[in-house]
Amino acid sequence: MRKLLLLILTLLPLLASAQAAMKTHCTPPNIDISLKHFNYCIAPEQTSKLSFHTFSDNSYSMVISNKESELFLNWLPSSIALADLPKKYGLAPLTFLEQLFNGKIQEQKPHGHKIGAVFGDIDTSELFVEKVKGSYIFSALNKSGQNTAFLLLENSDWLLQIDGKFDKRTLIQIIDRTRLVGSL
Repeated sequence: MRKLLLLILTLLPLLASAQAAMKTHCTPPNIDISLKHFNYCIAPEQTSKLSFHTFSDNSYSMVISNKESELFLNWLPSSIALADLPKKYGLAPLTFLEQLFNGKIQEQKPHGHKIGAVFGDIDTSELFVEKVKGSYIFSALNKSGQNTAFLLLENSDWLLQIDGKFDKRTLIQIIDRTRLVGSL
């Protein structure tokens, strides 16, 4: 009993600091939408524009709609989101994205048509690659504004795919409002 009490007292500051860190992610009046694998901090006026869709195998989607467009946040296995490309190159999802975005994997090589279908024309897009809050973010931003971004953790076979009409500034705002919560 004494050991248990000592353990609780030892862990209490860690639990309190973790709780405080989570609270600072989403400050009032914003609302923290906590899903199984990610959190999203949403403005109160956007909550009426929010919908959820559940798929099989822990896959689900959160959709934020406004007058101009919809923003889809999809939690998916990387094999689906990346059209099985990492497996075809014998790479983990994070390694595949890193090599693709730094030019080590060329679009014209054997699976170029699939790369183009997933990412668009990487050569003419503005590449966005960041590591923020433990998450890796990859996006090939094209001029039309209709874009896709991928957020993943280092050792995860799952990722958060963001689809919609956004530019670099909007993507950064989305990332600031999003936290991945572990991996499968």
